[in-house]
Amino acid sequence: MRMRNVLVVGMLVIGCMGLLGTTAAAKASVSDNASVNAMFTVASWISLSVIDGDNVDLGLIAGPGVYTGQSTLRVMSTSPWVISDQIIWSSSVLPGDADSATEDLIESNLTRTYDDSGSWGVYTLGVDYSFSLQDEDFADLPAGDYVIVIEYTATTD
Repeated sequence: MRMRNVLVVGMLVIGCMGLLGTTAAAKASVSDNASVNAMFTVASWISLSVIDGDNVDLGLIAGPGVYTGQSTLRVMSTSPWVISDQIIWSSSVLPGDADSATEDLIESNLTRTYDDSGSWGVYTLGVDYSFSLQDEDFADLPAGDYVIVIEYTATTD
């Protein structure tokens, strides 16, 4: 009988150790989750810069023809955008005897070609300049140096 008691006690001890081990393992693998929403607002923002060709040389204009040049703009924006351009005559330099007819002739014959819109992100835009002159146009330009200031404006939608 003593042997049986020892065997029963031994089984009880081993059984209790097994239960303790299972309980400890179950406590170690218990977890819970909680979520937090990180909230923010990105403002509408835009940046426009000339990254190449801030001085576009159309060359010596010695007669009728097409004179070309190129520059490169960069647009960085958090919103869809559009670009427009205009000649700033008050900052431009024309020969002394140039008049508003000269400005009109330049305005109508100096074309700028580029992608004028995009969505958010970083864009590199090539701008092609073409100054096209017929015989009568060339004859209407007074001789001298010209510096035409073209302003580009990028606006978010």
